[in-house]
Amino acid sequence: MPINGKIGSLTVGSDCAQIPGKAIVRTAQIKADDGLYPAGLLLTRKDGVMQQLQLVNAEALATGDGATTEFSATLAATPVQPGSVVISDGLETFKDDGVGRLVGDQGGSGQFYNDSGKLSFTFNAAPVSNASITVSYLTTVSGVLDVAEDTTQSEACEYVARGLVQGVSLKVGASSQAVPTEEILLHLEAAGIFAV
Repeated sequence: MPINGKIGSLTVGSDCAQIPGKAIVRTAQIKADDGLYPAGLLLTRKDGVMQQLQLVNAEALATGDGATTEFSATLAATPVQPGSVVISDGLETFKDDGVGRLVGDQGGSGQFYNDSGKLSFTFNAAPVSNASITVSYLTTVSGVLDVAEDTTQSEACEYVARGLVQGVSLKVGASSQAVPTEEILLHLEAAGIFAV
C-alpha cells in the first residue's frame, strides 16, 4: 500500500543563508506561532526550541534610592550570550567578562548566570534617587535559519550550526530584520558561524 506524504525538504540556492558545501545544516524544533521567519534570521535555542535571537536594550532592573548599593534581578529573555551584558545607572557601568563576573568601571562587582539570567551586583556608590538602573544584552547565538519558515505552518526548521553563511542574508528580528552589529557578528564567529 503506497503512502503519500511529505517527510521533509532541503533547499539550496539563492534563498538560503548557507554557502553550499561550506556549512553544517541541522534540523530542530522551531517556536510555534511566531510568524514568518526569513532566511538568515539569527536564532537562539531555548529549552531545545529554536526562536528569534533577541537584542535587548535598556531593560529596567531597578530604581536607585540614594542608599542601596546591592541589587539582584532576573533578565526577561534567556539564555544570555556570555560577554554581552551591560548594566548602568548612568554613572557606573558594569560589563560581564564572559565567564560570569560583572565588572564595574567605578569599582563595583557582581555575578551573572547566562542560562537562568539571574544576576547580582554591587555598585561602588549608591545610585542616586530615581536613577534608572538598566541592562542591555543579547540572547545566545545558536544558529542561522537556512531557509524561510512560516512558524504557523511548520514545527521544524533547518539552520546553519557551523560554517559559512551569506553575510547579506543575516537578520536580527523577524519583523525589523535589522543588520547585525559588529558585536553580534563576533558572537556569531565565536559560535563557529562566519559571514562572508
